[in-house]
Amino acid sequence: MLKISSKLSVRISLTLTAVFLAALAVGAVAMPWIAYSMMHMPQDTVGETLVFLLVYAILAAGGVAGVLMLRLLRLVQKGQVFTVTSISSLRGVSWCCVLAGFLFALLGWYFPLSLAVGFVAVFVGLCLRVMKNVLEEATAIKSENDLTV
Repeated sequence: MLKISSKLSVRISLTLTAVFLAALAVGAVAMPWIAYSMMHMPQDTVGETLVFLLVYAILAAGGVAGVLMLRLLRLVQKGQVFTVTSISSLRGVSWCCVLAGFLFALLGWYFPLSLAVGFVAVFVGLCLRVMKNVLEEATAIKSENDLTV
């Protein structure tokens, strides 16, 4: 398997996160057109308003997660992985995933496939919670070792 340096890996991750945030912004602007092309309901209904609220809430959660990932990647780039800031960034990303998952599940009323997307988002959020707990414990162990030296 191809092995790349950790510096290049972080740069690639930063670039992909920036592309993600740009795509999110474009998606937010184009959302009415996208939604109308996918929805099979008359315009100006309660359902339409609910769909737009849910979609923009999902986009907001994705935007917050993207910014937190940028912050986390900048900390990794600086070598400040075992810090309270990195733990809180990972915690925030995990909660954004869980929130987006539940919002996608609510959207399942109108788009059944979004139930599967919601399930995956919640699962990713739970995986990130586990990683946050591991990082938190590693940070505590590192702090103890730093004090004993």
